[in-house]
Amino acid sequence: MPMCALLLGRDQEEFQTAFEEQQRQRMVRLLYDGEDPMVAAQQAGPLPSPDDSYPHTHLPEALVTALVEELSGGAPLFVIESGSFVGGSAIRIANALRANHGGLVLCVDPFCGDSAMWADKAMRAWLRIRGGRPRLFEQFVANIAAAGCEDLVLPMCATTCAALGALRRLQAGHDAPPRPGLIYLDSAHEEGETLVEIRAAYELLRPGGVLLGDDWSWEAVRNDVLRFASSQRLTPPALPGLPTALFVPVAGAEGVAVSDGGEGDAAQWLIQKPEDSSSEWLSASRQIVSLAAKSARDARGLGASEELLGSLALAVGRFHAADQT
Repeated sequence: MPMCALLLGRDQEEFQTAFEEQQRQRMVRLLYDGEDPMVAAQQAGPLPSPDDSYPHTHLPEALVTALVEELSGGAPLFVIESGSFVGGSAIRIANALRANHGGLVLCVDPFCGDSAMWADKAMRAWLRIRGGRPRLFEQFVANIAAAGCEDLVLPMCATTCAALGALRRLQAGHDAPPRPGLIYLDSAHEEGETLVEIRAAYELLRPGGVLLGDDWSWEAVRNDVLRFASSQRLTPPALPGLPTALFVPVAGAEGVAVSDGGEGDAAQWLIQKPEDSSSEWLSASRQIVSLAAKSARDARGLGASEELLGSLALAVGRFHAADQT
């Protein structure tokens, strides 16, 4: 059970639901001034029917479930997905979060397709163009709603670099969002552009977090991953809970691992950001806070007011947010 739930004397399900609502509402406030984009899209007019026919969702469910379970550490996990398209991978990530202590997946995408979809007439149908613009965002909202994942998913209509840059700037504020424990990159596939995204994502990751990417089989993607790895002092991923069969090290590229668990020749690549000295401080902080668990439960047992318990929940929630920053 996460420490926050233990401290409040509440069960896992109750804590998970409360934290998901708090984390999602906080991000809506930080990014949208309180106007939920999912709600606004549904109120703006009729959405298209749910459609899961897009054939290129390569993220294996077993892989994302294992990663989320490993990285959550028994607490809600903040995930960023870049390149959400119509929501196929986001739904798989959200389902993994729900099965492993909850959290939030921030889905970053300008929802306007890629160069191949615009250039190839046969692929252009995937853009769902109506009134002169793609209707990908509306299809994304419809698919997420139909899957029952609205409580775990928040879209951010921006390019990868704009979104990660904004989150990095918000980190400098007094009300900083949590740093992600997992970032899934499935956006730029152009050489050079992918490298810029990898650098921005790696900088934003929390220590010990994982940067996961799609389409290792693409030469442009592979070249940029290897170029990034050669510029860093990476260490092999330390994920003991992850089945070794899911990932294999890349020869000559220290710190990079690859999975061939995707569809066809697709494969995911993985880099883990090393832990730093702040992780030791956080571990000590968790031990200090755990000493308060018994007195907090006693206070609840003695009939402490809901106002007091609510204040305690807020304080513990802030501690958990600090744990992720």
